[in-house]
Amino acid sequence: MFGPGQTIDVGEFSDMPRHVLERSQEVVYLLSNDMCIAYCNAAWDKFAMENDGARATRQHVLHRNLFDFIPEQLDNFYRELFAKVRKNNAPADFSFECSSVALERHFQMHVLPLRDGFAVINSLRLESAHTHKSEHPGPDYVSPQGIIVQCAGCRRTRRADESLHWDWVPEYLGHEHQTRISHGSCPVCMAFYWKVLK
Repeated sequence: MFGPGQTIDVGEFSDMPRHVLERSQEVVYLLSNDMCIAYCNAAWDKFAMENDGARATRQHVLHRNLFDFIPEQLDNFYRELFAKVRKNNAPADFSFECSSVALERHFQMHVLPLRDGFAVINSLRLESAHTHKSEHPGPDYVSPQGIIVQCAGCRRTRRADESLHWDWVPEYLGHEHQTRISHGSCPVCMAFYWKVLK
């Protein structure tokens, strides 16, 4: 982890002091070449705490591999993204949704190559009340095995009949539900994440 007063070479933000990263409103984190989280700024902790993520604050994630936290369905996408940044020695950007129970949120991820890893900056681009119809939790979403399948990208929930219907069921995002959640990819996110890398 980088200490106070040390500078971090972040490519186009050359020699940005740590205190600048700490004051940033964007969630910023640095990864080593082996994809371990080397640094997270204060905005990381703020976002985690605002989203019931006390176990996702820096003290719990530092020195852990980023891929410990990425759903299996998005694993290849992120591996290819970081490989592309490394190969081209150039930044890459993409947009993603990370909505909460109450808010629809879209972020822009900016990945910068560093000499010894990567800098990742997540900037909030859109935040508003949900405009899509919310469904209520119930048996329509629980498989006979007692599992709910949620999209790893947009966090919508697949109907238990395994149809192509994926609905916005915000209650399943909260930690108060004891039902087991598994991840999948809805057709829209599957097409989006496949297209971004092509």
